[in-house]
Amino acid sequence: MLKLKSMARGQLAVLALTGAAFILYLLMGLLRHWSYLTLLSDLGVFDQAAWATLHGDFMHHTINFPGKVINWLGLHFNLIVLAFVPLYAIAPWPEWFVLAQAAAIALAAWPLYRLALLWFGSERVAFYWALIYLVNPFVLNAAAWDFHPVALAAPCIAWALLALEQRRRGRFLACCVMLLLIQEQLGLTVFGLGLLWGLRHHEWRFASAVALLGVAHAALVLGVLMPALSPTGQLLMASAGEGQLSRYSWLGGSATEI
Repeated sequence: MLKLKSMARGQLAVLALTGAAFILYLLMGLLRHWSYLTLLSDLGVFDQAAWATLHGDFMHHTINFPGKVINWLGLHFNLIVLAFVPLYAIAPWPEWFVLAQAAAIALAAWPLYRLALLWFGSERVAFYWALIYLVNPFVLNAAAWDFHPVALAAPCIAWALLALEQRRRGRFLACCVMLLLIQEQLGLTVFGLGLLWGLRHHEWRFASAVALLGVAHAALVLGVLMPALSPTGQLLMASAGEGQLSRYSWLGGSATEI
């Protein structure tokens, strides 16, 4: 009975901490936007992509290439932006992205708490895990900065690790699929999660299927879809002569070269 009461108090403490962190992150993001500090090349591109898709121009993008219309998926494969289109039908507010980022970063604390509880069996240690995550300077910096879809990966990875530890295949697979919708490089993350399942549970058939899903996603997105949608015919950030967009051109001009 005392143990159950202790667990209940620990869970309430973590939920209260998560709620406080969410409010803090949300205020940081909103105040940044309302103070005209958000950037056209960060929050602006997602605002344009969602608004344009709602009005019939699928993932329309003009910000990085003035006078030229391209598909945003040729620059970053952020299919998750489509989830904001129904919200833009209610109200075309970029604050939706700020809200989603604050919620995603904060909510990752709960599965991390549960994971630590499984590993250490201590409410106090599990609470500290959640606290350390929420006040980590890198986490605070992500919450304070403009919206980036990769922030939405935080709860997906945390829930995937918890599902792996609990041996819940359905939840694990759902988290992996969500990751594939967020950004192009996360296929490699899914590949790693698949291998981790195999190493942890020795269920190599399922583990191999997940790992192959990640590899197939990376090959299709990085090798075919993004070059096809890119104005250069290559991975845009690996293309030469595109100014600051060519930040990875020194690695090679294609996924194969890289």
